[in-house]
Amino acid sequence: MATPVNQAETKENWAKQFPTNGVIQELIKLKEQSSGPLYCTPCQTKANPSNPAKFWCKNIESGFCDTCKVDHHDIIHIKCDILDVYRGDSNRPKQYSVVPHCDKHDENMVWYCEEHRLLGCNICVFKDHRRCDNVTSVKEYFQKLKSGPQLTDIQAALKKGAEIMNSLVKDFDEQLQVMVKNQEIALQSITDLRQRIDKRLDELQKNCTDRLITLFKDEKRKLDDSLRQCECLKNSMLNTLKSSIKATEGNNIMETVLLYQRGEVEEESCKELAKEISKTYTSVSIKHEIGPDPFTSGDNAMGKIINHDVFLMNLI
Repeated sequence: MATPVNQAETKENWAKQFPTNGVIQELIKLKEQSSGPLYCTPCQTKANPSNPAKFWCKNIESGFCDTCKVDHHDIIHIKCDILDVYRGDSNRPKQYSVVPHCDKHDENMVWYCEEHRLLGCNICVFKDHRRCDNVTSVKEYFQKLKSGPQLTDIQAALKKGAEIMNSLVKDFDEQLQVMVKNQEIALQSITDLRQRIDKRLDELQKNCTDRLITLFKDEKRKLDDSLRQCECLKNSMLNTLKSSIKATEGNNIMETVLLYQRGEVEEESCKELAKEISKTYTSVSIKHEIGPDPFTSGDNAMGKIINHDVFLMNLI
């Protein structure tokens, strides 16, 4: 079971403890950049930052309006294959292919090593994967995934994992409701008994009540922690499943491969979490038990707070 987190923090902050995929983060960043408005780079230095760019130079990764293209770009890049980013109907600028960039070697990552499950550029493959037997281009690996059972298998695994997490979420929610009800019954029982005894039992009542509330809070915190873990992983797996199906249907090579990688990681996380929870997954019942004669029970005159744990069968 994971270490309990601060219950005051939000689900978004709690989810940050899961490891991030640097390649996927870069892909998202590049995609956001490619879908944003394009402005003329020279005009931005001349107090006209909002002047839209009509042309894009891939060599220097800069945009140019009609005037700056002639006055600046064409003077230096005579043979440059500059792109007109607008179609004839003046729609949104075209989006360029989004390819993750290698931070080590400043090249596009176009190769995939199946043995290490890593994307790499030309230099990465030459230096680190020369002895690997299964190194293919990302496009070839995409075709392999698409033609084989891997994508179908991982999508089925994601769906199954999400169903397991959903079942756990429902079970935890039901247990929380039972615990709240049991707490109310126990507190009422304590109050009813208090009316039958002398004032000298005030201290015993306090001790018994404190025991109940403390035990309830401890058990509730444990369930809350498990609930948040399962909810977060469930939502992540459902998002990956949806994105994977969409990327596969759209023949989006890079996103398909990256989402397949993310799906593998989430599947392993799902198995480990379900396995860990199965070891300690119990049905908690907090009850207030009263002896046959409270006035002769000494320190237990106000009854006992009993926590019953019933271990359930494994989930997986």
